[in-house]
Amino acid sequence: MKIMTIPDGATGSQVAILSGHTNHVRSLTFSSDGASLVSGGSDKTIKLWDVQTSGVIKTFHGHTSWVNSVSISADCTTIASASHDKTIHLWDVQTGGCHCIIEQQEIVRYVMFSPTNSQYLISASGNEIYHWGIDGYQINPPHDGSYAAFSLGGTQLVLCQGIDIVVQNSDSGVIVVRFHIFNWTPRYCCFSPDGRLIAVVSGKIISVWDITCSDPHLTETFIGHTHTIASLVFPSTSSLITLSHDDTIKFWQIITPPTDPSCRSPRAHSTCFNSNQICHSTSKRWDFCLKWFGWDSEDLGSLNWLL
Repeated sequence: MKIMTIPDGATGSQVAILSGHTNHVRSLTFSSDGASLVSGGSDKTIKLWDVQTSGVIKTFHGHTSWVNSVSISADCTTIASASHDKTIHLWDVQTGGCHCIIEQQEIVRYVMFSPTNSQYLISASGNEIYHWGIDGYQINPPHDGSYAAFSLGGTQLVLCQGIDIVVQNSDSGVIVVRFHIFNWTPRYCCFSPDGRLIAVVSGKIISVWDITCSDPHLTETFIGHTHTIASLVFPSTSSLITLSHDDTIKFWQIITPPTDPSCRSPRAHSTCFNSNQICHSTSKRWDFCLKWFGWDSEDLGSLNWLL
């Protein structure tokens, strides 16, 4: 049975347990108000959940292969889903119907709505980042990149481009800063809530960069996972959560005063389980959500949350 559980980030107590997908859950995201959760799975479906009742509001059918990524617009009216079938589907939350299908030449790995503009979304396919309107029309030429994420205000994008991290204006595409990652090729990246920091995942290593000046500098390096990292979120400006294929989630404390990185002792807490993605609710109703593979509900009570 495939289970999602929503724990309280402060106490670790279970807020809700959601069960309904018939195969692995591959992606999930909160609505902007924190009242709903959207999930996509290997069963080729997308589900919209009521967080309070743990019930399924709607199930969306139409993909012919597993769903890699889901996102919901800021006004909670549209769900975007990216699939292994090389398409992006745009779904009407009210009716449950698909009002637009965007066809791509390669598998679509990732899709994300702007956090402030419900008419605008991005996707990752091949080694390019595409920009789309809600009507399915492409906005501007694609950018090189394997992954991209919006800043909390939606004004900037951060992209993984080979060994480079690029921050650019999300509307004009003008590059704000660019810097190199020298250990592994960057796989994921994200902004801190205040837009001052960028966290970058390279294999098993997380690096945190201060981009407030024209010459970004490394402020933290976190080492502790024994396998590649699959997901990360910035729940606050002073903490970072990472999830790895070593079956652990680690909670990292970011030391904000600028000091010599070699003198720092970053603190990490971890807990073990079999999971694949973490998701943070910006509404602050829930601290974060975890996606589970193959756990029975009895197993969930054994987890210890070390915050």
